[in-house]
Amino acid sequence: MDTSEPPRGQRRLRHPVALDATILRPGGSRAAAKVTNLSLEGCCLIGGFKIGERLTVELPRIGPLAAEIRWAFMGRAGARFVASKPGSAPAAPPPLGT
Repeated sequence: MDTSEPPRGQRRLRHPVALDATILRPGGSRAAAKVTNLSLEGCCLIGGFKIGERLTVELPRIGPLAAEIRWAFMGRAGARFVASKPGSAPAAPPPLGT
């Protein structure tokens, strides 16, 4: 049995973190945000975001990751990492601790 993917409907392990991030929006604007958890598939952000918004999350030691906001509520938002170019694999951060 392949255990590399979680069963359908379950999320990957999330790692609690406290990271400063820079958010780059399509129009070229930049904003500061905090990342409170991180997984191979996405992260939780603190800041002002809208559901469906596409942006780039720049993380220290990881670099830029294309993402889409999947939920937003009371100053927090869930971002899912997405492919930055059509047909490419989703960008994912390297394992923590490297």
